[in-house]
Amino acid sequence: MLLSKAQKIDVPHEPGSWFMLRPLSWLQCQEARDAQGARQRTTISELGPEFLSALTSGNKEDSETAIQTLEAQRYHLDNFSLEVILGHGIVSWSYVDANDEEIPVTQGTLEQLDEATATWAAKAILGLTAPKEEEGRTSDATV
Repeated sequence: MLLSKAQKIDVPHEPGSWFMLRPLSWLQCQEARDAQGARQRTTISELGPEFLSALTSGNKEDSETAIQTLEAQRYHLDNFSLEVILGHGIVSWSYVDANDEEIPVTQGTLEQLDEATATWAAKAILGLTAPKEEEGRTSDATV
């Protein structure tokens, strides 16, 4: 399925502000995961010995729980580069300069977002991107 069109979403902590957001393609998701992975490697040992034991125990219920845990974390914000998500996912926004001219979305203007807004936007983009529950997957990428 091809990606849907961008959606206008109000910024909950900035009354009157909105972002036009689009879901990421599979390739953009991979780029964001790779960029994050280059910064912060998470090894199976960091998940704890209980997790590794559950995967290798042979107990089907434990293995399924461990797999569900991994799947639930697939679209967690910590697994993605904020810069890549925002760069691909923000189409436009309501921000204007002192002359009431639209401020374009660029790498430079993205870097000027406050942390709360950047995090909110990234979670919203992942929420649009993650497969829906009825498609057989779940996500914690909620706003």
